[in-house]
Amino acid sequence: MNSITLTSIILVSIIGFSDEACFRVRPTVNTNSLGTTEVSCIYKGLSFASNSTFKLASPECVTCTCTDTGLNCCGYGAMAGTMSVKGCKRASDFCNVRFVDENDPNQPCPAFTKATITTTTTTTTTAPDEEETTGEDY
Repeated sequence: MNSITLTSIILVSIIGFSDEACFRVRPTVNTNSLGTTEVSCIYKGLSFASNSTFKLASPECVTCTCTDTGLNCCGYGAMAGTMSVKGCKRASDFCNVRFVDENDPNQPCPAFTKATITTTTTTTTTAPDEEETTGEDY
């Protein structure tokens, strides 16, 4: 496998599964009129119950989990963290990230161009009382 293809596979894996930009917020604890303690998490003015998970699309691009210990959110896609590829520039489309050629944004990033692998298979068969022929002659 050539090094450009291997590098491309590694970069796509890193970008696809990156969740580097994470943050944590303390929970909100309230005691209701019956004396029961309720734990929730507040994000952007919205309250989420403990033991819940949610994913917000653009422009937030975060996946969050609320537990009794707090709210843990990690960015995904465009909000996953800092990413760069030499010779390319980042083009974000909502939460999706793609890289394009830095000199021509209409072209894909050269680092992600797949190498074409060509294989040729030849089948040889022998018919009774005939000379040997190849499968390509049929």
